[in-house]
Amino acid sequence: MWNPFGKRKDVQIVRPSDAQRAKERLQRQVRFDIDEFLERETPAVLFDEPLGPTSHCLSITHIGDLVEGKSLPLELRRHAAQCGDCRREIATYRALTEHDWERPGIVPGIVLPYAQIRIPEGGNFFLVLANRGEAGFLGGIDPTSVTVTGAIKAKDCSIAPHKILLRDVSEAVELHFKDYKVNAPKGQKETCNWLEIEARTRGGKLRKREFVRVVREPSGCGA
Repeated sequence: MWNPFGKRKDVQIVRPSDAQRAKERLQRQVRFDIDEFLERETPAVLFDEPLGPTSHCLSITHIGDLVEGKSLPLELRRHAAQCGDCRREIATYRALTEHDWERPGIVPGIVLPYAQIRIPEGGNFFLVLANRGEAGFLGGIDPTSVTVTGAIKAKDCSIAPHKILLRDVSEAVELHFKDYKVNAPKGQKETCNWLEIEARTRGGKLRKREFVRVVREPSGCGA
């Protein structure tokens, strides 16, 4: 059997001169100027280019700052809350750096299906949690343990089934809060920030962190 860790007799060492010849051959064959490309596409440029299809989409640097809680202009935060491409890039970045679940063995399938939260002035506030994983899990949430912080601070929770059918979802519930406060800057009707939800379940602890846009509307507008 061949041993991949064994010593090989005829090991060929790649020297700088070999790399230079390979580069020259590539330039002759496909007329591609590697030096010009490397000079133009510096790390600073690559990290600051929009990742999505529009010029408003976030760059790698923007996404890193957003996930790590650094300040970004409101227009960038508003775009991030509404753009599907940017939200997927944010989710990918977070998947590499953090976890939403503290209960082992559970598929991380809990989502907030609505990234935009509209609250009429003086109206009720509720969140929808949807489960793409183990059916019946959300029914085990202890409502007295639910806390919401970040873009909205909320407590005193009650739980009800969500009656709207959602795609690729095994179950969904509504978390209704009697006591809440929107943490928007003074005089501002909206905020785009992280929303953090924590709760105890029958089998462990749930923790969900999502970037959302919260809009306070005049009374009479739909939630």
